[in-house]
Amino acid sequence: MPVTLRPRVGARRGAGHAPGSATSGWGLSNTTLGALLASINASIMLIALPDVFRGIGVNPLQPGNGSLLLWLVMG
Repeated sequence: MPVTLRPRVGARRGAGHAPGSATSGWGLSNTTLGALLASINASIMLIALPDVFRGIGVNPLQPGNGSLLLWLVMG
């Protein structure tokens, strides 16, 4: 006996929400907020770098200390 699947009553057809619906606004706002937080974090790190190097007693511009500078900036 074959089984026939029928959609629920009131079920939506299609793969997602219509363009311009409320869900696309949430995605845009979350992406914008994430980019803003990342740029604020990078700015804080850039401003704090001189104090960090003074605190650990290292001059990042001397030969051989470039890897430390890269570690702090990229990490």
